[in-house]
Amino acid sequence: MSGPILGANFDLFQFNWVTFGIGGEYYFIEPRLQGLVILNAQIVNQIPVITDAFDLDLKGDRPITAGVYLRHMPPDVLGGPVHLEAWYKAPVNQTKLMTYGLALVYRPQIYRFDVGCRILVERTNLRFNAAPRVQIPNPASVVPLQNWEVRMQWDLLAVQFLAYF
Repeated sequence: MSGPILGANFDLFQFNWVTFGIGGEYYFIEPRLQGLVILNAQIVNQIPVITDAFDLDLKGDRPITAGVYLRHMPPDVLGGPVHLEAWYKAPVNQTKLMTYGLALVYRPQIYRFDVGCRILVERTNLRFNAAPRVQIPNPASVVPLQNWEVRMQWDLLAVQFLAYF
């Protein structure tokens, strides 16, 4: 679930140390799940042999999200230029993509450009319904075409290095 994203943020209000705003994102990619579904396997001469399986290829719509963010920017924390960010992005269309997280950003200022380090924790939930695009059942079994619901969740712990010009 990675690819190009078009997003925009708009600050609703900005005070000395706090910024609150809204934003949205449009994903140019479609979430996809594909693989081999094994229904039955047997062990023959200590080797597993698949006796009943089929290929599955599920694709959802391109996600669109809308959300809010909050940025707390004190003058310094323990003598260092640090700020805290929090965000929540909710799904807008059929593909339910929801993201929320927190980040701690170290932002020293250097002449003519800024650099920074961002440590973040983020949780993402994805859910979509799809009919299989390509499904080739094994002749030994008949698996009817049907709608599938895909539910995924993943967590991200990351360190990002930033440069602003």
